[in-house]
Amino acid sequence: MMVENRKERHVVIIANYFGRLSNYFQLWLDTCATNGWIDWCFITDASMEKYDVPKNVKIIKSSFTELKAAIQKKFNFPIRYSTPWQFCLYRPVFPLLFSELIDEYEYWGWCDCDVLFGDLSILRSRMGRFDKILPMGHLSIVRRDMDFFDRVMQHPMIVQAYSESQPALTCFDEIGYPNTVLKDVGATMVDDIPFMQPDVHWGHYKTCATHALWRELGVTSRAHTPCVFSWCDGDLVGHFAMQDGCVKRVKLAYMHFFRRPLSCDTVARLGGGISYMIIPNEIVAYDGHAIQWDEIVKLDRMRINWKFVRDRMNVKWFCYKTAQVATKAAARLLKH
Repeated sequence: MMVENRKERHVVIIANYFGRLSNYFQLWLDTCATNGWIDWCFITDASMEKYDVPKNVKIIKSSFTELKAAIQKKFNFPIRYSTPWQFCLYRPVFPLLFSELIDEYEYWGWCDCDVLFGDLSILRSRMGRFDKILPMGHLSIVRRDMDFFDRVMQHPMIVQAYSESQPALTCFDEIGYPNTVLKDVGATMVDDIPFMQPDVHWGHYKTCATHALWRELGVTSRAHTPCVFSWCDGDLVGHFAMQDGCVKRVKLAYMHFFRRPLSCDTVARLGGGISYMIIPNEIVAYDGHAIQWDEIVKLDRMRINWKFVRDRMNVKWFCYKTAQVATKAAARLLKH
């Protein structure tokens, strides 16, 4: 069951979330609405009563247990799906799991819910030329071609990723799937669209794994470049205070917060024509003024994300880090 004018649509994107939604979830919905040429399907157990759901967003009510049972029916071996987060593992096989949602679309894809979208019309110029557009799990779209998908399903890493009897493959949709499976089947991919992902370890907005943005800024690493962001009339723009004293402005496809807490006391409704700024770590009203270098540097001063540190500094984290260090040390010893 899809939204209106289904055959006139080109892209369907599927997302899910179980539990309490973020305090800026309405803004997520609103940025979906401003990209009306895309259909979105959102699988959740959360109540939607207090949200203004746009026409191009289809809400599919399901519990985590119900979704897991539905996915298990598609496989002839016990699947590895014990937490809602592991739903990311199954993104590459959405044509198998959700054929009724994906049929008749030129592209299908997935996204996270801790993002805000800019103008995604930039995707249109890549469609028809590439099998996969955008590199990360925050937002990706894939060409719908069943011959191509059959080759993907025959890849040995697919069974390894989903079987309970095989080792876990972390971030399969971002690493194993594009870097091994798609390359092995000869897929064409493109990573030239700037987006923003702040490094979650820091309280300020230090870019992380955003190669297209680094190229746009002319930098070669994720060294801190002070920045703030604005949303206005459907455009998400990054304002970067460069070392030479100038401000470089880059139009972005989206911004991913990686579960970063954001204060959002002022409810900025895009449909009402209200613009806003995204600063560390807050969403505030924006009057459209030209954001200057000094303002950016002041707002995005370097700081540690203490909440992240407190949340992660536990026994489980300590054991994980200890094992990680030990593994690296052993690898170095073996080389010598």
